[in-house]
Amino acid sequence: MAELCVLADSKKLDIICITESHFSDDLEEPEIQIPGFNLFKGNRDFKLDRTKNCRETSDKGGSVIYLRENLSIVDNSHDKGIDSTSVVIQTDIGNILIGCFYPSMSLNDAQNAEFLKYFSSKVNDDTEKLLFGDFNCPNVSWVSGNVSGPSDSSNRSMIFQQNLLETIHDAGMDWLITDEVTRRRKYGDKVQESTIDQIFCSEGSLISEFELFSPLGKSDHVSIISELNICSPSNDHC
Repeated sequence: MAELCVLADSKKLDIICITESHFSDDLEEPEIQIPGFNLFKGNRDFKLDRTKNCRETSDKGGSVIYLRENLSIVDNSHDKGIDSTSVVIQTDIGNILIGCFYPSMSLNDAQNAEFLKYFSSKVNDDTEKLLFGDFNCPNVSWVSGNVSGPSDSSNRSMIFQQNLLETIHDAGMDWLITDEVTRRRKYGDKVQESTIDQIFCSEGSLISEFELFSPLGKSDHVSIISELNICSPSNDHC
């Protein structure tokens, strides 16, 4: 948490989205709080199927959103889904839905369906939206906007990726990251590189630029910092 607090202060961050937060309801708020921020949690409240297809070593998962305290939040707008959470803020250009998502590759079919239902509800929300997350779509080419593989595949991961991409296309969402590597990890004796983190937005003009930074802590994902073209009525930053 100390490293995150330093980053929030040095980069003057207003919105922080974290996937695989590994927070639990047993943690006390002071342990996970960032001074000057409100915290919105999407803790994992389900168990993974412990089968040969399960890739995770814990049941912690989850996503969280930190919002600087002087951002104006729409009352009762915070909710959560499968390892995901969202909240709506008020800005000079209207309400903006901020979402943070983590569809684990170890979800079963029912959990994948529940995730997609929640994600679709946010993608198709009437407000403008900025959706951040580790979407675990290694077979998606974000340059072409297609899934690399047979369209009639019975593979659970391929089906999920096709359904998520279809949801994005149907809603007319834009994405920012194309061929940048967002995760680099050692896999056996090889280095595996992939683009599985993404930022979706309902209007490309909501974000002016983004930059990749070194991973935080023990994460094998890069940190992504973006500049948003929005201002909150009670916030001096944009």
